Formats: sequence, structure tokens, C-alpha cells
Amino acid sequence: MKLILLLLVVLVFPLLLGSPYPGRPVREGFRLIRTWCMGWIVQYAVMFPLALAGIGLHWTLHVLTAVWTAVITGLSVMSLTIMLKRRDHPFRGVRRFIRETTFPGWLALVLVVSHAALTFATVHIDDDDSAYIGAATTSVDTDTLMRYDALTGNPIRDLGKNDMDRLVTAPQFAWYAAVSLLTGIRPAPLAHTFLPPFFTLLFFGAFALCGVSLFEGERRKTDCFCFLVFAVCAFSAVSIYTAGDFLMVRSWQGKAQAVGLIMPMVFVCLSGSDADARGLRTGAAELSLILTAGCLLTSMGGLLAAIFAAALLTVKAVQGRRVRRVLPMLPAFAVPAAALFLYLKI
Repeated sequence: MKLILLLLVVLVFPLLLGSPYPGRPVREGFRLIRTWCMGWIVQYAVMFPLALAGIGLHWTLHVLTAVWTAVITGLSVMSLTIMLKRRDHPFRGVRRFIRETTFPGWLALVLVVSHAALTFATVHIDDDDSAYIGAATTSVDTDTLMRYDALTGNPIRDLGKNDMDRLVTAPQFAWYAAVSLLTGIRPAPLAHTFLPPFFTLLFFGAFALCGVSLFEGERRKTDCFCFLVFAVCAFSAVSIYTAGDFLMVRSWQGKAQAVGLIMPMVFVCLSGSDADARGLRTGAAELSLILTAGCLLTSMGGLLAAIFAAALLTVKAVQGRRVRRVLPMLPAFAVPAAALFLYLKI
């Protein structure tokens, strides 16, 4: 039952939640990947304001989990209704995806799946877990949100001390705690064993979408790009601070997910013809969700994602001389700006 509930959170809900954001129809071969990636982002984006409200209003973890589950269930039902009405679904291009896969693509897929299996079979322990996973464990055991210091067990008197502000303004721990409470899997094995395989697939799926955007859907070039990305990450162990090390070894941490999911999806959302193929409202909604999800994962990651998005929009405005088409995207930066203000305020 625990695994069924976990699969509901990591597979079923994301595929439903991401279905309103399919990308370009011409790229249906990668549509399932894009839908799944956007579904994770919607889950994270929904959790961010709820977690902040829960911390500020002293909700119990049960209340937060119930509200979050109700919201994503409602959104999933709405997405399913839209799919049935349109007679459309994200699995539509799977056959085309398999048929067009080249040898570098199959090689990359085998390597990614093998590494996903490796992350399940082995465990990496990191010092940062004492705060982040510790906060999730404390929330589960005490049914509270940021009421007790995970390092000492003492009641928290000031959220601005002992780096508590990082956990408040980027409350990823609340997502782990909610999923733990929902599935019955303890936060430590959840983050270290059960979720890393899905994060590995998620990260390299997002990079595959970047390849699609870079090479305008040319499959062989995209497949070669995917293989090279994996190879670069696999040989990134020259330091524990490289992006590749985070992606392949510490995938459950917010920094890794900011690099492996948020940044690539910002690029996919704003890149070239993919952005032009969608309406401005849809593009602005996507960008807002991505940046909001980034704020949940890490304060610095959320800020860097916003800077990256601003740089891409500036380039598009200068190159295309279409400043008016960029302006509707500006409201998407409201959440990162508010998160930065809250971080500085605390």
C-alpha cells in the first residue's frame, strides 16, 4: 500500500497535473516527458504557499498534508476532465518516441535507468540532512511545522537564528514530511532510497527537453546531447560541489533539483520557437509555476532561476525587438521577489 501511494504521488499525479502544459504538438515524441516534469513542478508550486501559510499560522502537518492533497487532487480531476473532453492524453506520442530513438538515445536511456537503479540500491548520507531531512522527520514525529529545532529538539523561539530562515523561505522539508505522512514511509528512506530513482529520471528527462529545444526536434542530435549530458555528469566527481555530483549523488536536495529540474525547465519554457508556439498567458503561467517551485526547493536556487529567466527574456526582447511580448511574463517574477523579501526580512 505504501508503494502504491508513493507511485500515486510521483507518477499518477504529475502526469495529470502536467497535462495542460504539453508543449509543441510537433514534439509529441517527448510529450510524456514534458508532462511529467511539469507535473512535478505543479506539485512543488502548490506546496510553496501552503507551507508558508502552515508555518506562519502554526498548522499541524496533518492539516498541511490534507490541504495539499485536496488541492492537487482537485487539479488532477480538472486536468483529467479536460483530457477526456479533448480526447487527448500525454501517452499519445510514446510509439513515435520509441520508433525514432537512435543508438545514442538508447545508450543514454540504459545509462540513466542503470543509475536510477543504483541510487535505489545504494545510499549516500550528507551532512546537510541533519537540517533538511531532520526538519521533515521532526515535523512527522511532532505533527508540527517549524516549531522545534531539528538539530537540538528545542522549541524555536526565533526563525531568524541558526539558519532557520533557509528552511522557512524554502520549505522543501514540508513536501517530504507531507509525502512521508501520506505514504507511511519515513522521511530518511523516502529521500535517500525511494525518491532518488525518480529524481534521476526527472533530471535527465528535463535535460532531454533542453536538447529538443536546442536542436529543434532533430532526434539524432537530441539523443547525442542526452548521452553527452550523462557522460559529463558521470565524470563530475572532481569536487563535491559540481552540478553533476549534485544530480547523481545528492538528488533529493533542493540544490540538485534546482539544477536538474528548475533551470532546464526555465530554458525549455522560454527557448525559441517553443515559447512562440504557445500563447503569452500559457507561457507566463508556466514560468510562474517553475519559479514558484524553485522557491520551494532552495532560496538561492529560486533567486538564480529568476535571474536566469530574466536574462533569457532580455535576450529574446533584444534579438526579436519585441519588448511588448516580454512584458506579460513579468508577473511571473512576483513570487521570487516576495520570497527574497521574506528571506531578507527574517
